[in-house]
Amino acid sequence: MLGLAFALFRRARRGEPRGSLLVLVGVLAVTTVALGLATYLPCVGGQAPFIAPISWALGLFVGIGGVAEPAGLCEGEVPLALQLARVLGLATTFVGAVAAGLVIGRQQLDRLRVRVSRDVDVVVGLDVIALPLVQSLLRQAADQARSIGGRRRRRVVVVEPNPAHPMIDEARRAGATIIHADPTSARSMAAVVTRADHQRLRRLFAVSASSGTNRRVVSAVQDALLTARSRRDGRLPRLVARLDDPREAEDWRLRKIESTGSWVVDAISAYETTAVLLAEAIMAAGCQRLVLVGDTTLSHALLHEVARRRGERAALAVARPTLAPPTADQVDPATTWSIDLVVVAGTSPDEIREEWLHVAPRYRGARGDSSPAYEFVAGDLARAHEIVEHDPLPCTVVVVTEARDEVVRNGAGRLARLHPEVVVHVRSDAQAAGLAPEPSHDRLHIFGLTLLPSASPPEDSWTRLARLHHEVYIRREHGADEPPAATHLPWIQLDDSVREDNLRQIRAQIEQIARLGYVWRSDQEPRLDGVAESDLIQLCALEHERWLDVRRSEGWQYGAKRDDATKRSPYLVPWHELSTTHRRRTVEGVQGVVERMATLGLTPRRREFRRVGEVRARRLAEDLTWTSTHGDPMRGRAGDWVISEPGHSDRTIAAARFGELHEPIGGDRYRRRGIVHARPVSFPTSIDTLEGSATAQPGDWIVHGPGGEVWPVPATDFVRSYKEIT
Repeated sequence: MLGLAFALFRRARRGEPRGSLLVLVGVLAVTTVALGLATYLPCVGGQAPFIAPISWALGLFVGIGGVAEPAGLCEGEVPLALQLARVLGLATTFVGAVAAGLVIGRQQLDRLRVRVSRDVDVVVGLDVIALPLVQSLLRQAADQARSIGGRRRRRVVVVEPNPAHPMIDEARRAGATIIHADPTSARSMAAVVTRADHQRLRRLFAVSASSGTNRRVVSAVQDALLTARSRRDGRLPRLVARLDDPREAEDWRLRKIESTGSWVVDAISAYETTAVLLAEAIMAAGCQRLVLVGDTTLSHALLHEVARRRGERAALAVARPTLAPPTADQVDPATTWSIDLVVVAGTSPDEIREEWLHVAPRYRGARGDSSPAYEFVAGDLARAHEIVEHDPLPCTVVVVTEARDEVVRNGAGRLARLHPEVVVHVRSDAQAAGLAPEPSHDRLHIFGLTLLPSASPPEDSWTRLARLHHEVYIRREHGADEPPAATHLPWIQLDDSVREDNLRQIRAQIEQIARLGYVWRSDQEPRLDGVAESDLIQLCALEHERWLDVRRSEGWQYGAKRDDATKRSPYLVPWHELSTTHRRRTVEGVQGVVERMATLGLTPRRREFRRVGEVRARRLAEDLTWTSTHGDPMRGRAGDWVISEPGHSDRTIAAARFGELHEPIGGDRYRRRGIVHARPVSFPTSIDTLEGSATAQPGDWIVHGPGGEVWPVPATDFVRSYKEIT
């Protein structure tokens, strides 16, 4: 019994308390009945020889063993076996009650744990690829707890609608809290992601095998967060949906780029994260040539990852044009990318080339073409053999993206054995998620699809963008602070709040650019001049005001000299009081956001609208004074045109722009025409029109005509008279 108890204790320590208790109840029950029968069978007398002992033995579980014993039978001292049976019977009942309570109350206890948590990571969907993600989140939470010298403050929650899911126990043993609920219900998810009317969600990973389900989960969580206030620490929750097709993931990511709310939306793909893992291995190898074998989704993802990294490295290099070349021991690994040639061998090289040429220009970087050379050839692994043998280089990386185990055993192994200078990575379904820790032999490495490119949880696209933006910034500001300010440290050394501020800056500027009437478009040739100069200055002023609000909320005050210890800064002044140098730095920061977005192939474009509808018009013989919708006095001059519409007061339009914005259709009737730019107004704005100074109120639109002239349009009139061109 002692040995059994010790074994069950070990089992419970491994995270299986419920199963351990059930086993213990069974063992105790069998032992109790056996000891009871051994005691009672000689005492049957004239009673039923089997039923009576059984009933007496069962009575031991409720503490009445011996009460039903027939008078005169088995008199004398109580046998040791019966004494032990009485104790074990009561123990069985107690342990059984505890086990039942755990079975019934475990879910309520888990819900209570989530309810009192202030910070949660949520995972929806469990499978062999997603489980390592849960374990990684748990490790990160434990590391954070150790770093602050306290108990773990962040809870990892798995929301699973199926209580019988085969991987629930494994996730629970790892330390996750399990909630059985419908993850596509906003009401169910609100209980998980919000607390006391505040958001508590740090990250959501909707990683089920169904991309449609993952989209619905993200939508439900957005609805749940919409009614709650922002997190108290100012962090933007990440909502990440697993969309394994990289093309689908890219489309989702771009369409969510302008989504409003105190959170950010992203996509994760097993192929994209595996490509990140392989790219790290390729960088570590330091080779000059990459050969991709296979016309697969993974090849597509790896092409994009290689090109994006090259563009990021180019942006970092451009950020240090005035610095002396670094010595060998000063080379920053983040700016090193050695691949100069990418060869893709597949069954349909022309189709691969055509698709790649369609998307490749977006990765040319902010300041020119930084992509390696590309070749597309027909063939498979045998063609890779030919390339290596006929055109030898000091180092080549070959990646076989098709999951065929016979390739691992034969061709790839032969290539690695005959060419020790070649690094070979081969995909195999037999390999657990990720890259095998050791080479199979020579320099042959086996890998499988994964959602974890490293031991840490995957980095979302927004954090990656913020990291690049910060690294470019500190290179531009190199030497500006001696010693460097807390905000000028490398990304890995930054405080988490400073990292978040980088992300909030990018999000704020994207939203501000949208408010100025721009949309982010995926362009073949990303441009850096997408924002007009006048709008750029306004963006800089808005960004400075945002920065002021953040610093003041953190307790910073104005000081003639910067002092991080006392939170003093000479830059805590209105925009118009800033020095020319600091204004220039702010302009570079705002332009930097546009440059970082260009690494994603995105350019801000003004929203375009087509004028529609009909009006009546006549020429003015003399000057006319009239009043705008909001009471501003306006003036039309002789020769201008008077526009009349049912339900509206007459208004004038300058003769210089009437012809290009209207075409005659008979008599005094004219049709609106022309393409214009427009943006909505969120606060009262005064503008100078050709007819006088006018005020646009919140909800109105400011229209920019083809000749640069501007005029306000009330919201109801705008919907009727302008149709957006998408």
